[in-house]
Amino acid sequence: MTASNRSWDAYPKTYRAKEMKRLADWIQAGESGAVGGLVGCGRSNLLGFLCYRPQVLTDANYLPEGAPGAALIPVDLNDLPANNLATLYRIILRSFDRVSEHLEPTLQRTVQQLYQEHLREQDSFVTQSALHDLLLLFQAQQTRVALVLNRFDRFCNRATPEMINTLRALRDNFKDTLCYIVGMRQEVAYLDNPEALGDMYDLLDTQVCWVGTMRKKDPRFVVDQATHFADRPPT
Repeated sequence: MTASNRSWDAYPKTYRAKEMKRLADWIQAGESGAVGGLVGCGRSNLLGFLCYRPQVLTDANYLPEGAPGAALIPVDLNDLPANNLATLYRIILRSFDRVSEHLEPTLQRTVQQLYQEHLREQDSFVTQSALHDLLLLFQAQQTRVALVLNRFDRFCNRATPEMINTLRALRDNFKDTLCYIVGMRQEVAYLDNPEALGDMYDLLDTQVCWVGTMRKKDPRFVVDQATHFADRPPT
């Protein structure tokens, strides 16, 4: 089951409350950071919950009343079919499109239109310009964008320097609008080639959230979900 078709509505709004509050603080401040955790710790579940239940940020009071609106955009870098800039930009545009239902109508229409218009575009300048136009619209509406890049460590192992540098440049061009939340199995200092991150290193090394043990109610919920169709539910 993929993150997008999982029944996220079944998750209690208090799921991973400690980590959710910390990520909400990053989003409110426009700070980028890394979410670390070994395989099986629930890192992907946390990031999926953040992206597909964005209303929890306000419902659970993780963001204060009157905080700027935020769009959480999950970008699956494992799904990158080609290692070039044009494909990276198109993947990001597609990621906006796939969660457009959570956006207000004007943004939703523009996201869908831009993605369809650039679906087959191979020119990196054209696809980059489309992404810039989209972020300018979010900026004009004072809506913060958090690109949630899970498995970022795997991406770094095969991305070209231009692909990593363009992410930093994109954030610098939209510093008050765009931030990154990246999921990794270890801190950036322990990547196979941390130097390849260039200026992205400082951006992701300042704020780190480790996915640790769950609160008392969360493990029971996870077990119940995993054994929902079992003949004999666990006691």
